[in-house]
Amino acid sequence: MYDFAFLNILSQDKRGPLYERFSKNRMGALFFSPRLQRLFRLSSLDVNACNIELPLGPHNINDLSPILQHHIHKMTNRLVEHYSLPVLACDRRLRPYFVANPPDFEVIFGDNFIMALASFLIEVSISRHELERIILVGGAADCAPILKCISRLGLPIIVQNLKPAASEAMLYHLLYEQGIAISTDVFKPRQWQRHDLVVFFDPELALMADNSNCGFCIKLYDNSSNLAPGLEQELDSYHLEHQMHHLAPILETGLLLKAGFFSSDTETNKFEVASHVDYGIIQNLGENFGLWDYFLDRVW
Repeated sequence: MYDFAFLNILSQDKRGPLYERFSKNRMGALFFSPRLQRLFRLSSLDVNACNIELPLGPHNINDLSPILQHHIHKMTNRLVEHYSLPVLACDRRLRPYFVANPPDFEVIFGDNFIMALASFLIEVSISRHELERIILVGGAADCAPILKCISRLGLPIIVQNLKPAASEAMLYHLLYEQGIAISTDVFKPRQWQRHDLVVFFDPELALMADNSNCGFCIKLYDNSSNLAPGLEQELDSYHLEHQMHHLAPILETGLLLKAGFFSSDTETNKFEVASHVDYGIIQNLGENFGLWDYFLDRVW
């Protein structure tokens, strides 16, 4: 019996004559349909899951004909129904596809998990080190859920990106509606100091800052890894990628299941859990079930 399913794609796009031939016609359904790939277990949360793999790379789905996209959508629905799965944890790289093609079941991408982990790691970092500023690298919307919480920690907070003007309206609202003062600035890694805590939500800006002077940094974008070696090794043992695009949806779903959010004896509509869960709930569940302990070794 599976507690949930995890749907993922391949790391590399498919290329070549076979792909080009069948990606535009009905025969592609034979090669590109989602399929049950493996079973895996999260010993940290004592839950069992099955892995459904879509044998396509990150950019392949947009190349498929509308007929094939519809087929993939239909087959995914069938697999979830066939195995009576209450929820589908989903590779974060599939978000654009499911936004355009809303499924008939609960889908979890791990957004709340990433925000909960960010909040936890920021609080622990501040408790262990003499930090002077928190710099959040990415769009203000990327880190909006935790701004109110971390603003209570007593350090100046700066949101940095390449287009700070795009964040001003939201930060203005936080200041005048909720009294939360957050600064915004152009991405300036050379001006970071050794007592700054830098949290990256943008992978491209993280690459640009590799040689910066920041004393402490946390990377929480889709390709980030080496955050919880024990958990990541567990995924590796099942031949699953351990980057955040896998780790976040799997662990968020596991926490919610462990807490009974998808009880089989309750009648719920497909959006009920998503609309009632926020990162604060995930943060509390992570603490209750000891999940955050796996991440402590990476907080210097």
